[in-house]
Amino acid sequence: MNEIQLTPDPKLSIVLENIKKSIAEVDDIQELNKIHSIAAGFEEAWKKYHKSSGFGFEQMFLGWETKVRSERRMGELLPTKIKNGGTAESHDVILEDLGISNKQSSRYQIIYKTPEDKFNQKIEELRLSFLEPTTIGLLRSIY
Repeated sequence: MNEIQLTPDPKLSIVLENIKKSIAEVDDIQELNKIHSIAAGFEEAWKKYHKSSGFGFEQMFLGWETKVRSERRMGELLPTKIKNGGTAESHDVILEDLGISNKQSSRYQIIYKTPEDKFNQKIEELRLSFLEPTTIGLLRSIY
């Protein structure tokens, strides 16, 4: 079985870095969900490489950070997309149409409610720890 060998591609990292920076300007949850999926794929590929070789942590982390920043932005936008007063069923249908589960919606909104300076500080602490980052780990470190 041939295994794909990854090597850091600075162009790809630059593209993902630019996407990460532009997330705050995206107002469409479905577009953010696409960014989230791309970043998750990037993170997963580099996670496997990092585990097997010990290299690629920065690329893995960049994928995760892009993913979690898109989650934070979705958490900011979700309350504007889902109006209070609807039935639980209509709430679920709206989330389903957006490609988001109830659990994700809840997590994303918790991430968004974290003060931005604390959110950024925790991301930097995770980066400096060189431990594999997870959204659950981020939430646990915040609360």
